[in-house]
Amino acid sequence: MLTLVYVSAVMASLIAVIAQAKGRSPGTWLVYGLLAWPVALVHILRKKSVAREFRRPTVMGSRKSTWNWHHHAPGQ
Repeated sequence: MLTLVYVSAVMASLIAVIAQAKGRSPGTWLVYGLLAWPVALVHILRKKSVAREFRRPTVMGSRKSTWNWHHHAPGQ
């Protein structure tokens, strides 16, 4: 019984790490993995990564200073 708890904890942690690498909430996936790790593992492996955009720190709370690496080549 204790072995099952350890296996569940390890698998839930692995699921959380995969989720974080894909840009998903690791805490949510950790709980999901603890409750049903076989289903959660298949689910996270099938999920696509969330597109991330690099954002520079803003000045005075302005959100106009976003930076998208896909639309700017170095030296331009």
